[in-house]
Amino acid sequence: MRKVINIHADDYGIGNEITDNILDCINNGTVNSVSVVCTTDHFEYGIEKYNNLSKKIRLCLHLNLVEGKPLTPKSEIDHIVGQSGEFKYSFLSLWLHYALSPKSKKEKLRFQIKTEIENQIDKYKSAIHNDIPLLLDSHMHFHMIPFVFECILEVSKKHKIDFIRNPYELVNL
Repeated sequence: MRKVINIHADDYGIGNEITDNILDCINNGTVNSVSVVCTTDHFEYGIEKYNNLSKKIRLCLHLNLVEGKPLTPKSEIDHIVGQSGEFKYSFLSLWLHYALSPKSKKEKLRFQIKTEIENQIDKYKSAIHNDIPLLLDSHMHFHMIPFVFECILEVSKKHKIDFIRNPYELVNL
């Protein structure tokens, strides 16, 4: 069995400078896997640059529910965005808000989060023009919040999710 080590960079597409720095790492052979954020104004720039790469690398969707603006209209996801139209929860506050909410609000949160996740998946898959199994992780690892992880699992078959990153940090003791 052949083992592959992926040297991975998150936040591709979050800004042009970050994307260009990641591209330098790819072109110099230090990175062979990236996670693409599709909720920014810089997403198309990143996809265009990726399509022009001479060597293709492992590409993942970097779901985002905690920073910036969503793809879904504010009126459809009013439980997860603030007045500004931007996501209103951090990792911890999203988890706590869900845990402390009554059942009816939990159902609304789950529905709205699934809606935004599916919109991000659709935009990403449309941009990369392929139907390969989807690899994903998330900005600030919010996919590790149990109810969010369950939402991802609920849409996994429909969207052919083949891989969900499990962050594992080595600790030096």
